[in-house]
Amino acid sequence: KRRLPKCLIVGFAKCGTHALKSFLSLHPSIVCAENETQFFSIFYSKGFDWYRQKMPLSNRHQITLEKTPNYVESRLALQRIHDFNSSMKLIIIVRNPVIRLESSYAHFMSKMKNQIKNLTFKEWCGDNKSIIQRMDLSPYFIDVYSIFRRDQVLVLSEENLEVDPLGVMQEVETFLGLKRAFTAGTFVFNSDKGFFCLNTNSSKFKDVSSIIKADPITGCFNKNKGRSHPNVDRAFLRKLSLLGQPLNEKLFHVTQKRFQWT
Repeated sequence: KRRLPKCLIVGFAKCGTHALKSFLSLHPSIVCAENETQFFSIFYSKGFDWYRQKMPLSNRHQITLEKTPNYVESRLALQRIHDFNSSMKLIIIVRNPVIRLESSYAHFMSKMKNQIKNLTFKEWCGDNKSIIQRMDLSPYFIDVYSIFRRDQVLVLSEENLEVDPLGVMQEVETFLGLKRAFTAGTFVFNSDKGFFCLNTNSSKFKDVSSIIKADPITGCFNKNKGRSHPNVDRAFLRKLSLLGQPLNEKLFHVTQKRFQWT
């Protein structure tokens, strides 16, 4: 039957949330909602019966997981989640903020198509105040930890997911108290794409490939994932890096977790 989730991927956008959910969907004890419901942030007034209908079928031994990256950016959404289930497990994935900016810009330009042709990355970033606001993730974590216990929150990085998906998946297995199901054969490095894709021979791949929009032959995600990033002026890149360093240290301090961002 359809069950309400016990775990949510709540953020951040452009940090690999789709890949994370897709990889987790291969675990036999996890079922994932197909779409971002935005229930706790936008559609809360529709009620929990509406929310339940957005969930996949599961058995009582499986954990239902839903992904909506904007939950982490709304204290109201976080409080609603806690009010719904004070034991909810949250997964938050972060990324080098400079690279995330580039990815966000590429996504923005793809959505605008030909409406804005000449908007440069530097113009899109705006002034220093706008850049810092975009890059500083620590305030969101302060909200998370003021509402949820630390043992309910798992913080991951897109970079680790990219180079070591098995290690990250096993970290999630431990966090959720699941038996080991992921192995080295679950993921296959695709030299054309330059990153790991799903193993199409996995026993659960056929069941989830259409949901996660993976190529049935390569196991890689569609062309909208892994977009090319813009060419950035090196002087501007240095500026972004300098602005980001103290923000990263704040983030590492709040989360009590350090990532190797250069």
